[in-house]
Amino acid sequence: WPSPRDSPEQAIDEQLARIETDLYQATDRMDLETSQQKDDLISQMHIDDCASVLQANSAFYMAFSQKNYETMHNLWLHDRSVTCIH
Repeated sequence: WPSPRDSPEQAIDEQLARIETDLYQATDRMDLETSQQKDDLISQMHIDDCASVLQANSAFYMAFSQKNYETMHNLWLHDRSVTCIH
């Protein structure tokens, strides 16, 4: 699912696309130092994204276990791409 326009997720997607383009261009130029820097940045963005998901998931299930609907509601991404299947 695409991210909603003007969302933080969309901004990150656009930033990632720019970095990937820079990476491919640096690789084509054989600029290995820049290529490595861009690759490292992409890897760090992936780690940060995974950590954010894990933190949100942990906070959601803590609220779930406490039956705190308001916190659950605030943590849930209100977007049609999000579903709960259990």
